[in-house]
Amino acid sequence: MLCSQGGVNDDLSLCAFITSALLERGKPKDDATLGPALSCLKDNISGTSNTYTLALMAYTFTLANDLNTRQTLLNRLYLLGQSTGSDLHWPYPSGPSDLVSASVELTAYVLLALVSGPQPSTEELTTSSRIVSWMSKQQNPYGGFASTQDTVVAIQALAKYTKLTFNPNSNLLVTVFGNRVSLKQFQVAKTNRLLLQKQPLPNIPGNYNLTIKGNGCIFSQIVLKYNELPEVEKSPFSISAEATVCTDGMFYLHVVVSYNGPRTTTNMVVIEAEMLSGFSTNEFTALLLSGYSFVKKVESNQNSVFIYLDQLDHSTQEYNIFVVQDMVVFGLKPVNVKIYDYYQNEDSATTTYGPCPTDGNEVPVTEIV
Repeated sequence: MLCSQGGVNDDLSLCAFITSALLERGKPKDDATLGPALSCLKDNISGTSNTYTLALMAYTFTLANDLNTRQTLLNRLYLLGQSTGSDLHWPYPSGPSDLVSASVELTAYVLLALVSGPQPSTEELTTSSRIVSWMSKQQNPYGGFASTQDTVVAIQALAKYTKLTFNPNSNLLVTVFGNRVSLKQFQVAKTNRLLLQKQPLPNIPGNYNLTIKGNGCIFSQIVLKYNELPEVEKSPFSISAEATVCTDGMFYLHVVVSYNGPRTTTNMVVIEAEMLSGFSTNEFTALLLSGYSFVKKVESNQNSVFIYLDQLDHSTQEYNIFVVQDMVVFGLKPVNVKIYDYYQNEDSATTTYGPCPTDGNEVPVTEIV
C-alpha cells in the first residue's frame, strides 16, 4: 500500500503524487497497487484540511475517473479559492501570502483536475479561464515561473487547457496603439500561431492600448526591464563557512546557518556550496550529513554540493562537507556558499570561503578528528 491510514497530510500528498503519476502512465485504477492507494486516499478525505493535498487528490481522482469523489474535492476547493477581480487562485496553506511559487503549483493542480476529466461543463470552463488568467500573470518574460517545480506543473495544466479550448480556425488582427497612433499590427493565424511576435514600446512611461479583431484567443504580455540600485534588505537567513580540520589533500567545509525570519519554520531550504578549483566531495559527505538535523537529501556534481533541508527553525544549525583534493591548483580564489528558500529564491544569503589557512597552494597537515 502506498500510504498509511494516519491521515497525515504529508503522507497523503506523497501518496496522491505517486498515484497520479502512475495513472498518468496508464496504470488501470484497479491495479493491485493503485486500488488500495485510492481507497486509502478516499478514506482520509474528510480528515484532510490542507489545500495542497486536496488539490492533488482532486487531480488524482480525476485521472482515476472517480467523478463523485472528484466533485466532492472540487466543492471543498471552491470554498478555499481567492478571487481578485476576474482571476481565481489558491494560496499555499502555510507561509507568507506572497509565496507565489507554491501557490502557482497548487493552483495548477486544481486546473489539472478541471481540464483532465470528461468534457467540462460551461461553469467549469469559466472557472478554468479565471484560473488561467491568474496563472498567466505569474509567468516571467520567458514563459516560465518562479521555480522548476511550479513551472513543470503549471505548463502541463496550461497545455491541457489550451488543447481543450483550441480553435484551429482562429484568425486575429492585433493593433498596438500609443497616444492614439498605430505602432504595430500583429496577424495571428493558423500558419504562425506558435510564433512569438514582439514590438518595442518607444516611450516609457506612456499610454498604450491593444485592439483585437477577429475570432480566437491570444496571450499578450508587456515586459518592462530596467536597472535600479538594490534595496538594502535584511535577509531572513544567515550563513558562514570556512575550511577546517585540514590534512594532506582534504578538509571539512564547516557551514553554519540560521533562520531569522517571521515564520516559526521555513519551507524547504537548499544550501549550495561551490567547490574550490581542484577540489570535490565524495559519497562520504552524504553519509556524514544523513544524521544531521533537517537534512532530506544531498546531491553533488563536479562543481557544487547541494544540501536539501526539510525546513529550518530559529535554532543555529551546523553542517560539515567532506572535501578532497583532485589536483593541485595554484592561487586558489574564494568561492560561494549560498542558502535559499526552495520556493522563494529571493530569500537567500551568501558567504564565501577560501582554502585552508596557508598560501592557497597546498593544504596543511593536521589530524582529522
